[in-house]
Amino acid sequence: MILVISMEYIELDGSMLEGGGGLVRTAVAMSALTKKPVKIFNIRAKRPNPGLKSQHLTAIKCVAALCNAKVIGLKLNSTQIEFIPGDEILGKKLRVDVGTAGSITLVLQALTLPAIFASSEVNLEIKGGTDVPFSCPVDYYKNVLIPLFQKFGVRMELEVVRRGFYPRGGGLVRVKYKPMKFSEVRKVNLVDRGTLLRIEGISFASRDLERAKVAERQALAAKKILISKFNKDVRIWTEYKTTSSPGSGIVVWAKYSNTILGGDSLGEKGKVSEKVGREAAEKLLREVERDACVDSHAADNLIPFMSLSPGSSIKTSEISLHTRTNIWVCEKFMGGKFKIEGSTIHYS
Repeated sequence: MILVISMEYIELDGSMLEGGGGLVRTAVAMSALTKKPVKIFNIRAKRPNPGLKSQHLTAIKCVAALCNAKVIGLKLNSTQIEFIPGDEILGKKLRVDVGTAGSITLVLQALTLPAIFASSEVNLEIKGGTDVPFSCPVDYYKNVLIPLFQKFGVRMELEVVRRGFYPRGGGLVRVKYKPMKFSEVRKVNLVDRGTLLRIEGISFASRDLERAKVAERQALAAKKILISKFNKDVRIWTEYKTTSSPGSGIVVWAKYSNTILGGDSLGEKGKVSEKVGREAAEKLLREVERDACVDSHAADNLIPFMSLSPGSSIKTSEISLHTRTNIWVCEKFMGGKFKIEGSTIHYS
């Protein structure tokens, strides 16, 4: 695949489909990758507080730093930006602070695709929220998304140094991206799950919740449901770490010979630990019972990788609005066509 530098703008209406920050993150990632400038207007126009927020600014700045981009309109609450990428994605060390409990994984959603095609290794140290509402927990990213990315040939490592919960955040994650070439992207077929190999998970909580055995209670509640369903041993690790704000959560995943499905839940004030564990297990069961090969939250994250790999297919449990939005954005940049048949997505 040869990507040609173009000075012709791709123009995107930021209120289309899901109309949120995900559209912006995918667009700047694809712009950096293809070297095609993009103009995005009506950013988050349908939201109660339209325009770019702090975590969106951080994601855009990170991608811009990698590809030496010029960005016009990059300010808080801006509803229009122009992203003009440089002619090379550079390997470098990045230190990023999303601020308080701003989601680390949402920044990774923008940064990962261009980072793996940098001229040399990219090392990222990022502070913020690791396990916060309205974004995937960092352990879901590490144990479900990264193994799925690796099927395309991606080489990356993620280490959770410190957890960050709402509202103070303060989490710390280190990510290492090994460079690859476009010719090394592999075609992926994630339609059949294969054989169930094992069920695992991690249940975590702040150090000050250890006396109440929050992590153990979450894990036990999840295990009861999963063992009764699969009649198979379930291994869920428990973890306590010192954090700036109290919090807890659990991520569980089912490892098959051809894929991984995940489920997760976060603790919150007034929510008993057993309910947190049950929610994660029930989310995973729903994906399994729908005969998914890729769970609904993973599907939208895989669309940009599919757009680099004609002939790839995935079968998910639900074609979410996030997934449809990423399909729309990627087609604008790559020129290929996605086809949806039931819950299966093909790219050609």
